[in-house]
Amino acid sequence: MRILAYSLMFIGFAGCLAVGLSSYHHTAWIWHTQQLKEGENIEREAVESEMRALSLDLNERYRIAILPASLILIGGILNGTPKKESKTKRHRQPSKLARKS
Repeated sequence: MRILAYSLMFIGFAGCLAVGLSSYHHTAWIWHTQQLKEGENIEREAVESEMRALSLDLNERYRIAILPASLILIGGILNGTPKKESKTKRHRQPSKLARKS
């Protein structure tokens, strides 16, 4: 059970690291700014439209982080649950009555 918990946590951390270190944010920003018209004066509505499109694009992209974050959570919960003693271990222990006699 502990191996599964640590594996889930490792995979989750690796996934969050991959999402965080990707250069998607920068490339999306470059792509959206290249969609603007060239020149010194750019209309406010065009800029607002591209900023809104970039924000929605990044919002959809970083929703992927929910999966690795949930793996970390599940692994932590599994790791925090106490081990259950097997039935054979409980029966092998001498009872308190047997010790007193």
